[in-house]
Amino acid sequence: MKVLCSPNAYKGTLTALEAAKAMARGVKRAGGRPVLLPVADGGDGTAAVLGGRPVQMTATGPYGERLRVEYRRKGREAIVEVAQVGLARTGRREPAIATSVGVAEMIRHAAERGAGRIVVALGGSASIDAGAGLLAGLSELAKRPRMVAACDVSTRFMDAPRRFGPQKGATPADVRDLEKYFRGIVRIPGGRRAARLPGSGAAGGIGWALALLGAELRPGAAFVLDALRFDDALRQCDFVLTGEGKWDATTREGKAPGEVMRRARRAGVPCVALCGSVRERAQGVVAIARSARAGMRDPARLLEEAAFRETHSRLRSGPGSGKVKR
Repeated sequence: MKVLCSPNAYKGTLTALEAAKAMARGVKRAGGRPVLLPVADGGDGTAAVLGGRPVQMTATGPYGERLRVEYRRKGREAIVEVAQVGLARTGRREPAIATSVGVAEMIRHAAERGAGRIVVALGGSASIDAGAGLLAGLSELAKRPRMVAACDVSTRFMDAPRRFGPQKGATPADVRDLEKYFRGIVRIPGGRRAARLPGSGAAGGIGWALALLGAELRPGAAFVLDALRFDDALRQCDFVLTGEGKWDATTREGKAPGEVMRRARRAGVPCVALCGSVRERAQGVVAIARSARAGMRDPARLLEEAAFRETHSRLRSGPGSGKVKR
């Protein structure tokens, strides 16, 4: 039995590749044949999943600090992650002054070195400046490349302050100020049209700014799975394992494991999501730890054991349990 191991990263503990390898060990122990295909949805880790040569540089952080960052390069394509200058890189939470200019610096660095197409993964931002820093940073770019924004959420522009302001440190008063700022900046030419696009509110409005510059906004999970030719791999497998650190309502709204499960069910292939914690019950979703604290101790071992149990159970139930490839 071939088992497709397609997890997202388990935030703070395992990268998507590390999680896929742990699943594969459990599948092998149970007698299955693992196929590793780690996934992402436009959040941090997207560049590593899509692959390419690492390119290192220094960019401006959300509060003006200088940060060592990395993007990926595959031929004339570059993959840039907003998270490289995002929340994970700073302990500060002051959205009123945080800037997205560092994202522009990475895009400009890639474009000036011949990238003709740039994928921008929008998850993990620290700023909620409506992409003003990005627009300023790209204003003097001589030749603008084709850009694609991989959106980890479908939030529209005007909803961004209320939806994301608090997680970036905004108080209720800050949120009101941000909403007023967004109502003002959206009036620029093309602003209202771009604000209606799903994903325009991603990364504190960076999605909107990129749309103004002609970027295509794509749902991140679907974009990554298509780029990885996930459906081709799925057709060759009998069973799918996916998962991430926490399964909740947002998982169904566009996170990678939710997209994996949708495609597996559409193809008639059994699928189980192995998650660190489960905040919303759903068919085929399994918590691998009794508590979040227990899951932090040795997440790779827990994931391996859970993959072993699920694969062993599937093998014991026989060919009638799902679609079997020969």
